[in-house]
Amino acid sequence: MTMKKISALIIILLTYSSLLSNNISNDSISKNELEVKKTDPQIISVNDIYQLLYKNTKESNENILATIYWSLSLITAVILAIIGSSVFF
Repeated sequence: MTMKKISALIIILLTYSSLLSNNISNDSISKNELEVKKTDPQIISVNDIYQLLYKNTKESNENILATIYWSLSLITAVILAIIGSSVFF
């Protein structure tokens, strides 16, 4: 394989690696559950509140990590493209 093919393959793999990192499970509470819990304040317990807080924080952290992985992949692809283009000049 030539250097041009190898660098193109690496760039393609790094660019699409962000698609693989977006397989985040969605185990958040449904809207119906939240509406039921909001209507009757006696139903909400401390345990439910902590569970909601945990799930919201987990979802937020997963979204932030997906964004970081995507941006790191993009930055690496750009750096490899610059290095790869300088080989041919």
